[in-house]
Amino acid sequence: MNRTRTVLALAGLCTLPLVSSCVVAAVAGATVLVTDELRENASSVILPISPELAWAGTKASVSRQTGALLHEDEAHWTIETTMGTNLEQGTVVVAVEEFDVGQTRILVNAKKFAVHNQERSDQVLRQIEADLAQFTRP
Repeated sequence: MNRTRTVLALAGLCTLPLVSSCVVAAVAGATVLVTDELRENASSVILPISPELAWAGTKASVSRQTGALLHEDEAHWTIETTMGTNLEQGTVVVAVEEFDVGQTRILVNAKKFAVHNQERSDQVLRQIEADLAQFTRP
């Protein structure tokens, strides 16, 4: 009986790394897919502002544009949320990334009914750009 418990415990411990590595691989895979899709369809702008300041300003701007919960990924500087009324509601993903020294790229990809919505992407990006204008250099 004691030996059986030991064997089962060892078998369970041996499978633990497999489970956790699968979870990590799934999460990493999802991040790459979102990034590829975001880059293909996104509206973007490059601003002369530090990425840290752009990230903080972008979160504030998106928060003002929607009453929905923001799903923020601080490690990858991305935000996912919903915007619009019940009939016009869609998903918006915003990413902030360092483009060059002192320059930041902001990407916005909006979807309505799981289809890219260029008009909404441009609208959200224009508002973010307007909100960040106070921090950019002339």
